[in-house]
Amino acid sequence: MAGVEEEFSHGGLDVFKSPKFWIPVIISILITVLASLYVTMGLMAGGAHGKPSSTGLGTLLFPFAHLGQEISGGLGLVVLLSAFLGQFPVYGTIAGYGNFNGKVKPVLLGLFCIHLFFYFIASYIGNGTL
Repeated sequence: MAGVEEEFSHGGLDVFKSPKFWIPVIISILITVLASLYVTMGLMAGGAHGKPSSTGLGTLLFPFAHLGQEISGGLGLVVLLSAFLGQFPVYGTIAGYGNFNGKVKPVLLGLFCIHLFFYFIASYIGNGTL
């Protein structure tokens, strides 16, 4: 058990000290702000009749929010917070860890495939078609 603790204390904390980890995290936070502003401006302009999931780009940017909306039956605070504050920073954290380990390309490809998979599911559930 001491080996696991020793490995974490030396290798695990080095991740957070490396700029290779933080660059994708910071980029993901910037993407979150820009995407959230874009969707919010579209809603304020009357787009999608108050339903962000019915816009193609809104669903593409935030498929997990769309799924949460469809499952819960409404656009609740939890759905909004998980989408706007959680999705891209989680992606950035995963990509940062991959970047730190020198495997950023496979990690980004995996994240892209997962995101695209959930986009197709959200589109199908929301519209009944792909």
